[in-house]
Amino acid sequence: MKKSKKESNFSLITRAVKLLMKICPKYIIWSIILSIVEIITPYFNLYMSAKIINELATDLNKNEILMLVIITLVGNLVLSILKRIVSIITQLHNN
Repeated sequence: MKKSKKESNFSLITRAVKLLMKICPKYIIWSIILSIVEIITPYFNLYMSAKIINELATDLNKNEILMLVIITLVGNLVLSILKRIVSIITQLHNN
């Protein structure tokens, strides 16, 4: 029975991942972590922006708005630093 194109592609990807895990196991792990951090960053900004807008639309509590803005700024700083560190580690394991 002939494999479908999707099954063939999946088996090829699986084989490539296994080969990469043999050659450099930490590279794939750090690449996955980097991808997760890159994916989370815009959602964090959307979530925090929504929280700020909700606070502006409802109570206009200046302390709460300031706290949300500070959390957004610090969160972006932490995510940016984490992304850079994981990116450097990934590049080190790539070489």
